[in-house]
Amino acid sequence: NPQNGDIGAMISKPRDSPFARAVYASRFMLVVPNQHSSVYSRTWCAYEAYLGFTQSKYVYTASAPLPGLACSVGTMLAIVAGRL
Repeated sequence: NPQNGDIGAMISKPRDSPFARAVYASRFMLVVPNQHSSVYSRTWCAYEAYLGFTQSKYVYTASAPLPGLACSVGTMLAIVAGRL
């Protein structure tokens, strides 16, 4: 995973970086916020958002799971599996 190594040479031209190429190749972007700081306070995240915006990508923002949703989905899957 290049994010964990020395990526200096890979991002000398940010628009040609593997991360930018992933944005160019995608139709969608998923923004995953956290409780500690804004995603956009990190330079690279802001740059990816800029690329997505200028490329007219669909951008989705993740949210916290709904309480009880996993249990409800599990119950529905059990019901459907029982009918097969």
